[in-house]
Amino acid sequence: MEPAASADPYALVLRWAERHGVDAARHLAEAEDLADAVAKEITPDNTVDTYAKSWRGWERFCAATGLPVTEGSRGAQVAYATWMLREGRQDGTGYAPQPPRPICPRPPSGCAACRPTSRRPFGQVTPGDAGANL
Repeated sequence: MEPAASADPYALVLRWAERHGVDAARHLAEAEDLADAVAKEITPDNTVDTYAKSWRGWERFCAATGLPVTEGSRGAQVAYATWMLREGRQDGTGYAPQPPRPICPRPPSGCAACRPTSRRPFGQVTPGDAGANL
């Protein structure tokens, strides 16, 4: 499937024309314009702001780890989540400094998820756990 957003929309329309003919390419371009207009109409302003803040966080992560900003591989995503938990806030603190408390109707001793383990709490990851550069 062709990505809807392209750095060069004209190149995308040319590819569509080569594959499907000029008429179909024109209709596909009109559909893209409609999709953009609908998205603009229904997307709340705070969503756009949240996306911008998230992108800045991703850029900080990439600068800190040396990963390319445009690479969203599975490993990069896991490394980003780990980094966010540990130190993702602007002040260098993580987003999950304390482990979440399980919500369980059974007493802690009766539930495998609630039993204490020797593992570190969620969010407390050391560089050795996920790679020295993360």
